[in-house]
Amino acid sequence: SFDFFRLGLTEVHSTAPGIAHLKGRQYQSLGQAAQELQAELFGRDSGYCDYMREYVAYCISSFSGAWDAHLGKGTRNVVLHGERFESSFSPGLLNTYVELAPDSLVPGGRWVAAGDLLPL
Repeated sequence: SFDFFRLGLTEVHSTAPGIAHLKGRQYQSLGQAAQELQAELFGRDSGYCDYMREYVAYCISSFSGAWDAHLGKGTRNVVLHGERFESSFSPGLLNTYVELAPDSLVPGGRWVAAGDLLPL
């Protein structure tokens, strides 16, 4: 079933040198990719990261005052691995065009937390 809050198919585009073997690998979700990266970087017993805040994407859009007024203004409570988190999202940007540019830093773009990109 479709879920606005699940970031699906995820591909690793760039990595730190120590985990370069993960570049190009695809995962069924951002959560799965984040957990694998966390384990590779810090060990299998390192716990979990709040990837909706910690992971960012470089975005290209028509950024405006309206964009800034709506970015990350919604919040929801989620339970991840037995812990409760408050996670932000952007319901006011539902119909906004955003292009992710993982391989370039085109002028005028900006880094946005993964959670704030929902439900774009």
